[in-house]
Amino acid sequence: RLEGHRATLRWSLLDLRPHVPEIQAKETRLMMRTAKADRQVVLDPETTELEVRDLDHDTQYEFRVRVHGVSGPGREAVVNCRTNSRCSAPVALSRLSATTTKVELSWEPPETLGNEKTGDKVQVSHEAIVRYEAMLKVDFPEGGKACAILDNDPADEAAGGNELPGRLCWWSPGSWHHGVGKSLVAQLGGLRPDVRYALHGFCAVNSMGPGLPSRILVFHTPPLAPVIRDIRIKQEKVIITIMLPGASRMDYDITVALKSKPDDVKSFEATAAVTRLEGRADEHELQLPFGKMALAEPDGSHLVRLRAKNAGGWSGWSATQEIVAIARQQGAEAAEARLVEAIRAREIDQLSTVLVEVQDIEFGDEKYVEEARELLDVLVTARAELQAAELAREPDRLGRALERAREVGLPDLEETQGLQDMLTAVKEELDTARGIEDLKAALHAGYEARLPAEVLQ
Repeated sequence: RLEGHRATLRWSLLDLRPHVPEIQAKETRLMMRTAKADRQVVLDPETTELEVRDLDHDTQYEFRVRVHGVSGPGREAVVNCRTNSRCSAPVALSRLSATTTKVELSWEPPETLGNEKTGDKVQVSHEAIVRYEAMLKVDFPEGGKACAILDNDPADEAAGGNELPGRLCWWSPGSWHHGVGKSLVAQLGGLRPDVRYALHGFCAVNSMGPGLPSRILVFHTPPLAPVIRDIRIKQEKVIITIMLPGASRMDYDITVALKSKPDDVKSFEATAAVTRLEGRADEHELQLPFGKMALAEPDGSHLVRLRAKNAGGWSGWSATQEIVAIARQQGAEAAEARLVEAIRAREIDQLSTVLVEVQDIEFGDEKYVEEARELLDVLVTARAELQAAELAREPDRLGRALERAREVGLPDLEETQGLQDMLTAVKEELDTARGIEDLKAALHAGYEARLPAEVLQ
């Protein structure tokens, strides 16, 4: 009887009835023959059973047993048998789903089980797959796809040609289930996040041992969910600092929503903008366009969350973080816009009001604040000079003050210009009066216009 690599042989001596003297046996010889070699074993004469081990797979054996006595060899007993072969390679090995610590594998069973030639005629039990096994190794080369199949030489795989350290994995009956069509599905656990693995030598094992291996399966586990460490605004960018262990290049999906409208979500992608912080290998910076953030109320806030993707798939979502930095900066942007408008309008009261409003806001660039302060000083000085000239009502002085006011862009000068025109006309009338009556009329107009005494004299 055959059982895997073992054959159990049994025989008995010929019974020659009681009246025939007992044969004086010296030894029993067993001859084991294959197409490649012959082997002889000498046994004690009393031996009637022998277990032969380490038989080769898919091999035709001939066993001959002969008892040798004092008078010579006896007749031979002959039996022929064939061992089963190993399984063929599993087909269509692939990775289905994946988490950070486990993946789901799929494959189709071997096309040949190993008993196709023997029909299990002399086998103790019918041939079956006792398990699947493979060697799991970390695949160090960078890049690669989530589930790439790499060609390899089955002979090299069977010989264990890859010297990288690995973990032997196996799947016993009951650990896999049927998938779509002929496929079988099982899990591979004990993995680490964001690691590229290679599954070497995946094969079915029957009574004759490991069969032919499938091709190498390379897969990537997804990354952990990122942790948001900080969010700040700088140079028209929303800078998000995250902590995420791992060495592979990531794609990021970031969602931003107003707290007052959590369902109105804006999504952003980031890849090229990723910056690994020097000295902090697990921290990265992502940049988003500040101008595309939803406009919040002055006392509002935004909700931010994100996830990462590598060749193995998407991570889970980070914890949602509520931030007020965007709303504050949006307020700063609006304040700066009001500041620019006040500079353009050159209204003293408007400039003063806006400068008070923005005095506690930090701007990325203080140029508008500085320009507004300088302009306010100039406008206030020009207006003070103009008001003093209006009170003095001296046409030449008022003309110089008006000219200065126009140079600095002081608005609403029409009324003052009318006063200056009237005073200039009265002064000209005084200067050109030739008769007593004309002079009296000019002086009367001068008093009515409240020209200063030095002009009237």
